[in-house]
Amino acid sequence: MKRKRLLALSIATLMTAGLFVGCGSKQTSKDDLKLTIYCGLMEDHMVKIVEEFKNETGIQAEAVRMSSGEVLGRLRAEKDNPKASVWYGGPADAFVQAKEDGLLENYTSENAKDIPDKYKDKDGAWTGIYVGYLGFASNKKLLEEKGVKAPESWDDLLKPEFKGQISIANPGSSGTAYTALSTMVQLKGEEKGLEYMKELNKNVKSYEKSGTAPARLAGQGEVMVGVSYLHDGIKYREEGMKDIVLTAPKEGTGY
Repeated sequence: MKRKRLLALSIATLMTAGLFVGCGSKQTSKDDLKLTIYCGLMEDHMVKIVEEFKNETGIQAEAVRMSSGEVLGRLRAEKDNPKASVWYGGPADAFVQAKEDGLLENYTSENAKDIPDKYKDKDGAWTGIYVGYLGFASNKKLLEEKGVKAPESWDDLLKPEFKGQISIANPGSSGTAYTALSTMVQLKGEEKGLEYMKELNKNVKSYEKSGTAPARLAGQGEVMVGVSYLHDGIKYREEGMKDIVLTAPKEGTGY
């Protein structure tokens, strides 16, 4: 049997999804199939997606929640002996890298024709599912206590009033943080973009493993500002974190 590779579909934030496929002659019945899914979505979303898949196809599946950086690291480690069948959810940057590393199997869904070309890989290595925009989730109560306005630009995050009051994901484990870093480089150029990140570090209270965590911490009042995708902030606010205020950087942002 040939070495398995991961077949990927992407979600444009791009969030993405993928599958491991094997090349063998032995046929397997649907009842014997079981997919292991590495998932970069929020856990509740992940559970719903997996349940819908099982109900619609009759195929058993189990999902493991990880950040995109963790998934990519695990796929590299398991390259010659894959343990998962699907990668679902995570910024497209990670899927682009996975393709370059030879971890993905090309696959074109019949529904891919409905998705614009800019949101999918030309070879079918990944296909976008939705777009999310990077922004700021701030805690209204903490802002009012300090007499501070919610940030409206990337440069606002460098203000002294936000010292020790910002949470952002770790680029080493999170695709969300990688998108933030990439955004700075595109907006300011490589040298000034990296210098900005050094300055921002002075105001950062915590670097989180997951890209969704900063918005949650802001909603819980642990920090004044969390740098996250705006849809994560919306989700937490709808779940009861009513102090969350959402703003988008006026200079532009990653998606």
